[in-house]
Amino acid sequence: MNREAAPADLMPVTVGFVPLVDAALLVAAREEGFARAEGIDLTLVREGSWAAVRDKLNVGLFDGAHMLAPAAIASVLGIGHLKVPLIAPVALNLDGNAVTVSRPLATILQGAFSRPGVDDVTPAMTASALAVEAARRRQAGEDPLTVGVVFGFSSHLLQVAAWLRLGGVDPEREVRFVVIPPPLMVESLAAGLIDLFCAGAPWNRMAEIAGAGHVLHACARFMPDCPEKLFVMRQDREGAAWTQGFVRAIARAAEWTSDPANRPALAAHLARADYVGAPADVIESILAGTAPTLFPTPVASWIRLDGDAIRPSATGLGDLFDRMCREGQAKGDAASRREAGRLARADLFDSALAGSPG
Repeated sequence: MNREAAPADLMPVTVGFVPLVDAALLVAAREEGFARAEGIDLTLVREGSWAAVRDKLNVGLFDGAHMLAPAAIASVLGIGHLKVPLIAPVALNLDGNAVTVSRPLATILQGAFSRPGVDDVTPAMTASALAVEAARRRQAGEDPLTVGVVFGFSSHLLQVAAWLRLGGVDPEREVRFVVIPPPLMVESLAAGLIDLFCAGAPWNRMAEIAGAGHVLHACARFMPDCPEKLFVMRQDREGAAWTQGFVRAIARAAEWTSDPANRPALAAHLARADYVGAPADVIESILAGTAPTLFPTPVASWIRLDGDAIRPSATGLGDLFDRMCREGQAKGDAASRREAGRLARADLFDSALAGSPG
């Protein structure tokens, strides 16, 4: 625990989150005392779905939220729901998602790549194998491949679509996407309701531990440094007295988290039932980038929580907007792209770390 004395008068800040490893910096900021040292009494409220987090932020029940970057873009543009101006003074991570396939689909893939001499089964290779399975189902009059994603506007959907396209699969015509909250992915795969899913840690590994499927690829393998979760707040609260202190608390949490010696403590925090509620050793393997996949392949990291990952990037959000346009979720006009990029408030981030007034 960080023992630095906190000011006597603390500012209450309530933040909604979904139980995922990429809420790590929020949890570390609270549990290691970084928020308190900035004069903030941080309350973290666990929610089961991204829609619940979004809606409670919109109506002011939360001061800020752990949010999917594409969902935040959709909110500022008014796509698919209410138009709510948001800002992101700090990001919470890059990467962190993985694709998990059902046991029957894993058997098909293993059969496709069991021949000698295949040392590195690439995402393009697995996507090509799924193209064969998708064609077989279509010709047999069977249901298409059903893919679980955590939200309609999510990097997960964009990542799966990009991966499938590597193998010539048309995501719009040859697969069916369904939205399932992250904590329910394991049961959905085990029940045969979906063939594969893309979600953040730890739910991919939890599906494997439950015997429901196998982790196929960390998404960082085919879409590295993807903006994943942001800390967002309503734009009309930009001047809140706690904003800069909160950014500093997250930055200190990122510095603390980046030390491998702190992984066991972070994993223990996240393992608690009021946070993620998964075994600490599973969480620690994800933080260390050593969690296994169906075809062992190298990846620099499963998830980035470092200091360079938390500066909000207009360029990164603009790239996500372009991907949303490709998947038919947004219209690719220049004004909308600029508005999506303006969500990233690097100026507030830099000002907070410099210690200057906002």
